[in-house]
Amino acid sequence: MIKYEHRIDVDLILSHFNQNYLFPRKIMTKKHSSQFSVYSRDELIQRCIDSDFLDCRINAYPDYPKWEKHNIVRYPPNFIFIDLD
Repeated sequence: MIKYEHRIDVDLILSHFNQNYLFPRKIMTKKHSSQFSVYSRDELIQRCIDSDFLDCRINAYPDYPKWEKHNIVRYPPNFIFIDLD
């Protein structure tokens, strides 16, 4: 069962992303050791519940379609990672 608190926590994380491109998005959990696509907030929460909230990771970029002509994946540039040492 999805609790209200889970929705609030996931909404906080998703609020950092471009709201026009939230889903589909790749996630990874401890139960599933590779990335897979989720298509809604409720599905994302349910997959995290299934994994007991262990090692749940949400990809910063949406699951953007491949550009078949050049066999590359395109990502809309809306999130920048900066590593400060």
